[in-house]
Amino acid sequence: MIKPFLFSVFLVSLFGGANAVTPWWEQTTVCKISSSNCYPNMTLGYHFDIYDSTSWDDISNCWGKKKICPEALQNSNASEPVALRITDINGTTINTTDFDVSVLNGECFGARKTQDDGAKVFVNGVLVKVWCNDILSNPSDEYIENGQIVRSGTDEPSCTYLANRNYAGIKDGKCYGKYYDEEAYAIQCDNDEPVLIILNGATREPNSITEEEASNLFNTMYGVAQSQHQSHFNH
Repeated sequence: MIKPFLFSVFLVSLFGGANAVTPWWEQTTVCKISSSNCYPNMTLGYHFDIYDSTSWDDISNCWGKKKICPEALQNSNASEPVALRITDINGTTINTTDFDVSVLNGECFGARKTQDDGAKVFVNGVLVKVWCNDILSNPSDEYIENGQIVRSGTDEPSCTYLANRNYAGIKDGKCYGKYYDEEAYAIQCDNDEPVLIILNGATREPNSITEEEASNLFNTMYGVAQSQHQSHFNH
């Protein structure tokens, strides 16, 4: 009878550990956290520190707040992520028209809503093009995953602006702004829509070629065409 008794005492000591210091009935809470009121898993993107009172959600009575990217907030001048209670996020604090705060964006939540495989995003409730990097020059433009956007539809780059840089407002992968080699193409605009002109071997855009050069180029092209035509009939 002595051996079983000693074995049971050993089990209590082995599995009790540090938690045995405070009995479970004296713990602050023995309830499982409710995922509807609290954040069950707080990793990157959350503000959680039991020694920092600012991470206490006084409405849901939970530790931990979600860090929202400043651009995803309504009517906010914040320049850094803001830690919000869960009830604040479910309310009118977030710009839900343009942003999805369920998506982690770096170290905070709030990525722009996208369409067309990320080549278009919502800005002020309107879909705008994502321009490939280094096309836009305004420092106030916003960089996102696939490129750059302007925050006002009236500031979208014009066809002429793009053409002067040998770009056309055409989709190129997951962004807009396709580059064309100026040695082979000229880009002209018709009602702000790009029209591509193949230069057929010219080394400059048509409006920069002298009349004599244009005439010589035309005669050369005409001669080649005639030669090919005659060769066709000889066969």
